[in-house]
Amino acid sequence: MAENEALREALLELKVLRDREARQLAETGALLSAIEAYSSAPDPDAALSALFDAMRLHTGAALVALLSCDENGGLHVSAASQADLVGKSLEAPVDLTRRNRNLTDLALAGSWGGTLSLDGYQAMLTSAHGRQGPVLVAWNVPGAGFSKTHHDFSGRLVGLAARALQNQAIAAENTLLAATIEGSSAGFAIADATQPNHPLIYVNDAFERISGFERDDVLGRNCRFLTAEPPDSPERVRLRETVAKNSAGRFLLRNQRKDGTLFWNELTLFPVLGGDGAPRYLVASQNDVSERVAAAEERDKARQILEKSLATTAQAFLILDEDGVVLFANPATSDFFPAPNTRWTSGVAFNTHWDDYCSSTRGAVDRLSALLRRGDFKALSLLPKGQELDLPDGRSVLVKASRGADGLMVVTVADVTPMKVAQRLLAQRLAAIEAAVDGIALVDTEGRLIFSNSAAARLLGFAEAGRALGRRWHKSYRGEAPPDVAHAFERRMTRDNAEGVLVSHDVTGTPLDQGGAIIVIRDSTERVAAEARAADLTRALARAQRQQAVAELTAGVAHDFNNLLSAITGSAALLGIEANDANAVKGHAERIGVAGRRAARLINRLLDMGDAKARKGRFGLTVVLEELPALVGPSLPAQHALDVARPNEVLQLQGDPTELSQALVNMLLNARDAM
Repeated sequence: MAENEALREALLELKVLRDREARQLAETGALLSAIEAYSSAPDPDAALSALFDAMRLHTGAALVALLSCDENGGLHVSAASQADLVGKSLEAPVDLTRRNRNLTDLALAGSWGGTLSLDGYQAMLTSAHGRQGPVLVAWNVPGAGFSKTHHDFSGRLVGLAARALQNQAIAAENTLLAATIEGSSAGFAIADATQPNHPLIYVNDAFERISGFERDDVLGRNCRFLTAEPPDSPERVRLRETVAKNSAGRFLLRNQRKDGTLFWNELTLFPVLGGDGAPRYLVASQNDVSERVAAAEERDKARQILEKSLATTAQAFLILDEDGVVLFANPATSDFFPAPNTRWTSGVAFNTHWDDYCSSTRGAVDRLSALLRRGDFKALSLLPKGQELDLPDGRSVLVKASRGADGLMVVTVADVTPMKVAQRLLAQRLAAIEAAVDGIALVDTEGRLIFSNSAAARLLGFAEAGRALGRRWHKSYRGEAPPDVAHAFERRMTRDNAEGVLVSHDVTGTPLDQGGAIIVIRDSTERVAAEARAADLTRALARAQRQQAVAELTAGVAHDFNNLLSAITGSAALLGIEANDANAVKGHAERIGVAGRRAARLINRLLDMGDAKARKGRFGLTVVLEELPALVGPSLPAQHALDVARPNEVLQLQGDPTELSQALVNMLLNARDAM
């Protein structure tokens, strides 16, 4: 019995060993098959698919996936046996990266979340490749779990899966890099650095387009045949030295296309090292920069022209970079701010130049504003009118600063001494114009006031000069036709002042070359009144002179007539004495005597009218009226008659009878002329 029991135990133990060996053999076979499929896969994606197929075949899993951890510890699907699950996330109730797990019921582990749906799955097998490595996961449907053998097999595959995932990322990166190089607008060429002549083994499409050479023309050849630079040119010498040292560098070379045309090539060269640290490849990129070189040449020419132009100008120009370093300073800068040591050299900080200037000029710092003393041109650029500065040599300058979009600061310094002198002279002239008694104004072509001193505003009727601006100056005067300001004129114009008194102004206008005119207004009211008074006095003097001449003439004629009348009346008197009463001669003599006496009285009246001396006193009106026919009658035409109606009563008047007689004679003569 004891022997039979021992035999049974031995048989059982042998069966267990055989089962274990069979399982190990099956597992080894499955693992070898997975490794063979993995090794023979053409790309990392196919390698991962082979591993997933081996996992499903050996464990019977319904779904296999490879989960990766992101930087925040979250899990997402990097690869899966179902391609549509890639990219989905999984929120697990347990840490799947801490240890390998074989869960028979997902619901017992806790709540599962994320975009990866686990509906229809019950068992899960996980194998982690380190704390940060990926996790190989297999899911199975209800009633189909995983064994320890499956768990061991999964643990052996997770390393291969991690390597395949890494290769997949590298392959994707290489694919992207290759596509970038092939599709780049820059030309790329790769040379074999392990061979002495460094032959080209790869060029992209852009290289063919830029150089004009096709791949078959250049592969296997050294790329030196492309250059048109002389062998001893500095850039080509530097390129040979860089290649010999297996180092990197950038070069600007004149290259030649296949058709013989020349272009400027910007070449960038860098080596690619092998695992032993020795260079395996030389990678070169090239760009056609002919337009940029041409633009730089044009810019250099323009800069030279600008520098020559600025060198001859009297205005200082200073250009600073963002750090306050002088990039350019023309000779005028040294004239305004002499710095004997630095001499405003390019590449030196502005503060160094400024300290040199201030130390060499006694008292210069004390005369500077705070902005200039600190060299704060950023603050100065905010002042649109700049900052005036009085130099120690007596000159006045205006300093302005402007900041460009590229950060450069342009500082200009202009000598404003002549302008300041002109401003002072102009201020003096304006003060003189303002103090002038005569009104002085400027008008535009339409007669509108654009400047007026106080006198002109007052003469035109404005309370102050500011209110006169923009008004037409001639509107202040009475309705006269406005003078044409395009031509010189002189005119006397009148207006009513604020008190309603008529005033006279002498106005002169002088046209300006640029249009408009200068109007000068002078108050001539008193002079006009004086001229009127002088004219009245002149007329009165003329009348007096005429009266005196008439009086002298009348006196002479009357004297002669009196002499004649004396002879007539005397003879008539003698005839009257000698004639008797009956003699007819006596009557004639009496009539002659009466006529002579009357003529004598008329002559005396004419003498009184011609006499300038007034004879004041009492006289009768009848006496004056009786004389009118004799005085006026001879001057009347034959068809006119004068009838004087005398008053019955005696009317005595006080005054000069001669003046009344003269007035009545003038009235009668005027009536004669009117008839």
